[in-house]
Amino acid sequence: MKKIISLLLVLSLGLLVVGCSSITGDSSLDSDSAELQMLLTDAPVDGVDELNVTIDGIDINSDARGWETLSTEKQTFDLLKLQGVTAKLLNKHLEPGTYNQIRLYVTDAEVVIDGNTKSVTIPSADQTGLKLTNSFTIEKGVPKALLLDFDARKSLKDAKQGYKLTPTIRLVERIKTGDLKGTEVLNQDGNVATGYVVKIYKNYETADEKVITSTIIKKDGSFKILGLQAEDYTMVISNPNTTTTEPYTKEVSITAEKINELKTINLKF
Repeated sequence: MKKIISLLLVLSLGLLVVGCSSITGDSSLDSDSAELQMLLTDAPVDGVDELNVTIDGIDINSDARGWETLSTEKQTFDLLKLQGVTAKLLNKHLEPGTYNQIRLYVTDAEVVIDGNTKSVTIPSADQTGLKLTNSFTIEKGVPKALLLDFDARKSLKDAKQGYKLTPTIRLVERIKTGDLKGTEVLNQDGNVATGYVVKIYKNYETADEKVITSTIIKKDGSFKILGLQAEDYTMVISNPNTTTTEPYTKEVSITAEKINELKTINLKF
């Protein structure tokens, strides 16, 4: 009888261990590691209903370990659905240390315009890996979230030979940034400024090539821009359908780890 009880006890403990492993997931994870999360967001582009981009690989580089593969999962995102929101690109545990580059494999893309799907050419250099060179540090047990702002407005070009995608991605650590939210933007007639473009610049440099990120005002008059470093910026709001009026300009300050909210904005062109 004692032997039977002992055997049952051993089996019960074995089942308990198996059960705990299935709940916690990968039991081989090093307790010294920390979770790295990559989030994808987008700045929009005019005249396109969808911009579907496929990413099928993510590598990372550190001085200590060189290049490592984090993911070979094939994922497709409609970037135009990621305005003011994020999509999870990666969750992975990494060893502590300083990482200096991420290589993103953008291998396929297509646009949808008025219901018609058109292929997009991606330069071969980008298919073999787009390098993002912002460095960051992983500390033991401290989760890290990175925001990848895929700027469709800068990335997608309409050439005579068809659409071409040269990925332009802004990489920031989420904890070091804040968001900018506009609750309502009204045009010069007092109506909601749906479709107007909001652009963010630094140091009063408002040339198109100096834009940091952008978004489009929604049907309810609101907008949201994610992942701005804690600094002062110049915000420019303009009507993309006319060039005869001056854009609206306002200086804004961003505080990290906060939604920096602007109340009703009346555009006075």
